[in-house]
Amino acid sequence: MAFDTLHFTIAANGVAFPGIRFFSGGDHGAQYIGAHLTEDSGQVMVDQQRVQKQPDGTFNYFATFHNMSDHPIGGRLTGGGFV
Repeated sequence: MAFDTLHFTIAANGVAFPGIRFFSGGDHGAQYIGAHLTEDSGQVMVDQQRVQKQPDGTFNYFATFHNMSDHPIGGRLTGGGFV
């Protein structure tokens, strides 16, 4: 299941921990979380991808975003499952 939804802004040289939750229940398998930058310039390193199962049976998928730029950057959370 692909997604391109959550907007984010990260401070200069900052770190963010965005995630996505599927409310349809069940395990959606491996999910890749990436960034689509909307700024003219900038660089984001994405690592520490992880999944967390909630008591209600839903799953949260997270990643760590590192702004490698000396200015704030913005973008959208994008990604999806592996085929």
